[in-house]
Order: sequence, then structure tokens, then C-alpha cells
Amino acid sequence: MNAETKDFYMSLKPLEDRPTHSPLGASGAERWMKCSGSVGLINLLDLPVEESEHASLGTSAHSACAVALATGVDAWELIGSCFGPHKVDAGMAEAIQVYVDHCRPILQKPGVTYYIEEPITAPVHDDYYGTGDFIAYEEAIALLDVVDYKHGIGITVEADDNPQLKYYAFGALQKHPDARRVRMTIVQPRGFHVDGPVRSWEMSAEDLVDWVYKELVPAMNRTATDKTLDLGEHCRFCPARIVCPAMEKAM
Repeated sequence: MNAETKDFYMSLKPLEDRPTHSPLGASGAERWMKCSGSVGLINLLDLPVEESEHASLGTSAHSACAVALATGVDAWELIGSCFGPHKVDAGMAEAIQVYVDHCRPILQKPGVTYYIEEPITAPVHDDYYGTGDFIAYEEAIALLDVVDYKHGIGITVEADDNPQLKYYAFGALQKHPDARRVRMTIVQPRGFHVDGPVRSWEMSAEDLVDWVYKELVPAMNRTATDKTLDLGEHCRFCPARIVCPAMEKAM
């Protein structure tokens, strides 16, 4: 890892003095939008934040993605470099390059403003914040691009109508309110999907804003008072699933 690459990696820090992960963050939106009681349950239990091996690997891969994209190197040049507890090997480099090959042509377009590992927030709720993997705005056509990298292999993630992507997109829209359309993309090189490793979905900026105020913000507000526990596929990543009364009753 050269000096420029190392400097960029070390600069990847939250801009604000608050928890790195919002209790109402984008990655958990599918869960807390459907099960508002899960937020209170997690807070009540004061569960320790323990990153699984798979999650830790994903975090390292995201850091390597950011470095490759920001410094202009190809992923193979990072093989042998450590990002957190994990070292980039040939398999990780191959996956990262798929992400780089998708994002690099976008940021190289004339008149494009882009952001890598960009903190996002919006004034609609105190807990509305997070970090977007890659965001770009093409002013000539008023198009906002939001790209999310997934290193996971077991569960494929859909881009269509994805609440996590829409959450990031609305945060990005705060910096580019003139955008008319938003293109949201999942890059998941290691997971099989019939549509391939890169999948995109578009909506108008107007429809995105409408969704945020009619669905997302009310769901965020409900978590403060509604303790209802609703079971579903969203339970698989819930930190409180092993002690959830609703799940215990169902079992």
C-alpha cells in the first residue's frame, strides 16, 4: 500500500461525534420499518455490538473498495494489504474490481460530482444519518447515482424498491436538490443473481421525496412509541432475534 493510499484509508472517519451506526440507519430500514418494536427491544437489552466474521470481512472489503476508487489503483494492486483485521487476497480483489469497474466510468464523466464513503444525513429525523459507498451527480442530465457494495455471498440483495438504497439516496439528495431522477445500484460480485452482479433501479426524485415523508419518516417516528414486534424475513439480521418474545412464542 503506497503512502497516498494509506493516507486516504486513515481518513475514513465519521464527521460527527455520535454513534457510528444510527439505531435507525439505512442497513436496518427493512427491519425497523416493519417491526418498530425491535428498536426498543435492542435498546432495552443493551446488546453488545459484536461484528461477525462475515460482517468484519465486508467492512474490510468496503475500505479496500474506497481506497481503490479514490486513488485510481486497480484491486490487484491492493493484494496483501491489510484493511482492518483482513488482508486483501485474490478473491477479494476480484470482487472489488467489479465495483471499481462500475463506479470508475461514472466518476470520470465530465461535469460529474462524486463522493466516496460519504456521510449522509437529512433534517427529517435526528437519527437519519449514515455513509454512502459511492454517490455521483451528473448535472447535465440531473441524475443522482447511488451505488452500494455488498460483499456477502449467501443472501442476494435486490435493487428494486430497496429501502436502504432509497434512504441513502434521500440523504444524497440534500446536497443535490436539483436532481430529477435517482439511479440506485447494488454491486454484489460474490452472490449469484439471474440479473448479474450489478443491478440498478430508478425512480424520480419527486417520488423518492414522497416515499420518505409518507413512509420512511412515519416509520422512524413510530419506533419511539410503538413496541409491536412483527415477524418476517427481516428478523434474520435482527440483533435481538435470539431473545425476541414474538419469535419465542412462534417457536
